[in-house]
Amino acid sequence: MKQWLRLCGFLLVGLFLLVGCQQDGQWYATTIKSDPDWQHGQLENGMKYHLYQKDDEAVELRFVVHAGSAQENEQQHGYAHFLEHMSFKDTTQLGQQDVWQFFERLGLSAGADINAYTSYNQTWYQLTLPDSTDLPTAFTWFRDVADGMLLKPEQVDSEIGAVMGEYRLRLPQERSIYSQVEARLRADNTSYHEVLGTKQSIQSVTPAALKDYYQRWYFPANTELVVVGDFDATTIEAQIAQHFSSWLGQGQKVANIEPIQLPSQKAHALVAPEGTESALIIVKPLGEAQRLTYGDQFRSLEVDLLNHLIQARLLDRSIALASNASYVEAYADTFEGQKFSALAVGFKEKHRAEVQDFVAKELANLRDHGIGQAELAAAMASYQTNLKNHAENWKADDSWVITDSMFTSLFEPRTLMSEAEHKAVLVRFVAEMDQARVNKSLKQQLTQLLDQQATYYFMAYTKAEQSQQLAQDVQLFTQSLAKSGHALMLAKTVSVFPTPARKGKILSEQQVDDTTWVWQLSNGVEVWFQQMPETKQNAYMNWAVKAGRSQLDPALYPASELAFETLYRSGFAGLDVAAIEKVFSANNTLLTPYLNDYDNGLSIATQHDNLPFAMSALHHVLTEGKVDPVQLKQVKKQYVEDRAEYERSPWGLVLKKVNDSLIARGTFYNIWPSKTFAGVTDNDVQQVYQDLFQQQHHNRLVIVGDLQPADITPLLRQYVANIPLAANEHERSAVVELNKAPQVLELPVSNEKSVGYLLFLSNPVSDETKVLATDVMAQDMLLRIVNQRAFQLLRGQYGLSYAPSIIGDIPDSGAYSSVIVSLNIDKKDLAKSKQAVAELLKGVQQEGITQQERDTAAKQLALDLKPMAKNGAETARFMGRYLLHGYDVEAVKNPQRFIDKVTVEVLNQQASSLMGKQSYTIEATILPKG
Repeated sequence: MKQWLRLCGFLLVGLFLLVGCQQDGQWYATTIKSDPDWQHGQLENGMKYHLYQKDDEAVELRFVVHAGSAQENEQQHGYAHFLEHMSFKDTTQLGQQDVWQFFERLGLSAGADINAYTSYNQTWYQLTLPDSTDLPTAFTWFRDVADGMLLKPEQVDSEIGAVMGEYRLRLPQERSIYSQVEARLRADNTSYHEVLGTKQSIQSVTPAALKDYYQRWYFPANTELVVVGDFDATTIEAQIAQHFSSWLGQGQKVANIEPIQLPSQKAHALVAPEGTESALIIVKPLGEAQRLTYGDQFRSLEVDLLNHLIQARLLDRSIALASNASYVEAYADTFEGQKFSALAVGFKEKHRAEVQDFVAKELANLRDHGIGQAELAAAMASYQTNLKNHAENWKADDSWVITDSMFTSLFEPRTLMSEAEHKAVLVRFVAEMDQARVNKSLKQQLTQLLDQQATYYFMAYTKAEQSQQLAQDVQLFTQSLAKSGHALMLAKTVSVFPTPARKGKILSEQQVDDTTWVWQLSNGVEVWFQQMPETKQNAYMNWAVKAGRSQLDPALYPASELAFETLYRSGFAGLDVAAIEKVFSANNTLLTPYLNDYDNGLSIATQHDNLPFAMSALHHVLTEGKVDPVQLKQVKKQYVEDRAEYERSPWGLVLKKVNDSLIARGTFYNIWPSKTFAGVTDNDVQQVYQDLFQQQHHNRLVIVGDLQPADITPLLRQYVANIPLAANEHERSAVVELNKAPQVLELPVSNEKSVGYLLFLSNPVSDETKVLATDVMAQDMLLRIVNQRAFQLLRGQYGLSYAPSIIGDIPDSGAYSSVIVSLNIDKKDLAKSKQAVAELLKGVQQEGITQQERDTAAKQLALDLKPMAKNGAETARFMGRYLLHGYDVEAVKNPQRFIDKVTVEVLNQQASSLMGKQSYTIEATILPKG
């Protein structure tokens, strides 16, 4: 089931409040006309279909059945979901073959390209095809889903284990606080039951019982087909008719599913899972989700804007006041016909009173005094840019995005807009959203938070017995929120970065091929430019440095974990973090740092018009980072608390024990205890910054966009060639020695009844080992093959685990590699699971990889890499990585040539190297406590 509540990243913005925009004018009431680019049809048997033709795009397909757990009777709990599982077993037309394997041989990847889902009132089956070639095959499977599932007794019995595995995975003993919120919201609906069913209903399922549900609800008039991508509309309509017109099944008409009835109780105490934080979550119902008029769309845009402003303000103030809030998130989604907004704030339990008071006071400030002009200008920049490039942005939506919009409209009152209508609403929105209107809406909606008859409060505590303080906490929060807010000193304009006074020099420029250029700069930086018309008005950069944590002085390892957050919060170029966020927003530029074990860098996304700003930002980030002692103190405090909590958590205990067992010598790979970070100094962090950002480490800048070299050259002189980079006089390599003796760990630390089983296969990597682009491709293909075998053996044949996983930890330029087998199993199946894993490894080590497996993995990898040819961000990232670690960069531009070099022999060599009998092994079993 799709979860409606989810954690967002630091820069993601969600929905918080239902917004004003109460105008009753005729324009706002205008009904949205259906997008004429959609073609709709219906067969004589009642099955509907929706087609959208888009050139040069993959083909997305969804076969939707308007039935889920809501249609189950008391004896059928979980049957809708179980039936979905059976669609991948033997069917009438595809015959006696595993459907997963069948589509994988076409190059599709299980989970990503072929999957199915069940929810409260719908079940849907999805396929992603690279082109229209295999559309008849896709329709063949969908028709088998419709009325061709064979439901053989032996296959139903064998699938019980997989469904029980999913039950353990999706419904653990310790539920996330967001899952608990969802459960509380539907608690007053006695007819609602879990989509997965119960353990008893799953274990007692029979083919006859499944067939009863199947024939009752899978009938033509209860289904719809969505197809989006590059195809011929006339041909596809004929194919749909050919495959589905003979389907004559009849069933019961599905009653309209009404939105859930919300609980009468408005305050709820939750218990946070061990190792996670306490939280305050405020949830406000927004009514039934719909988008039927211009006014609905206008309000949707206004909601997004207010969300951005509210979350940005709270994050800015949290840093400025050194608040102990660990995250502040505002978001919304729909859940069973209802639309909700939520504000979530996380913190350590000991900081509850302080953080809840901080949130209440800052919301009161925003309510009573509004936002400043600089805040609004920064937030509106993205809307203005979207309007300027509206036609291009509209065309840039891929098949998945378009399909998802239609899919949503099948279950919500929503009409899909045309490009012209969408632009018309955006024009009016940009024209009308001034400071006075925004502040009026903010005041109106934040005032509504005090209406405790409509607002829900969820308090997550770390201990169950703390729930007795719920009423007091809600009262204290609302009392603080009710007080008058204070006016803040707000900037009137968005700041700018100063232009560097001195320019640098370009030593050489070379054209590598028709679309690639290389510059050598006087400071040692090598710049690569990949011309890509597909990026349209967007441009992407990747600053790649071959210096990660492993190249630092061992005394600086703890400081490296604090460095990026500290430097970000400290600001640069004379601006604090709030001003920096605004200047980046105003220039539609996103800068994301990364620090790995063996490299670091910056990923930048911007637009052509803002490329000078992005280059200037790169310059200042690399030259003017300073540590603010106040911010370091706060970062240390939060990090020490987080690490201490993690150390006590089940997974913290497991990974610490595994790490200590694996590493015989090598301080770089230690998991540092929480107390270590308390001793990090300003100078330590500053030294990390200098060692990683201000020294020569084979630094490379990759630029990708629809540009000309002449556009780039002056910017390189002005902003990049003048970045001072000191010579690196202390080239280091991480020291690491692995424990050779096999180790078996039994760790009774889990709060779950299920058992976790991990097997680590680790191998040292010699400094002399030359890794090629072909090896990187082969490693990817090998992991695909072993995952497919694990799926077929551990889930399909033995029914031991719903999602067995083979994870590769193979860092570029790393000192050692690890391949990890991960299972979630029933305790009674532990011995059998170990035997099955041994069987899996024996097959890889002794029987090797087959030609068919190689060909399947090659098709999958080629299809997964195909979109990179149009994706500027991914091209920049991969080119930076390949250039830095000595792989042939041509593999980024022409991956197929390198995939073709991966033979069965190469795959078996990689299997021997990564998973051979010589591997150092650690077997860890995570058992329930006690």
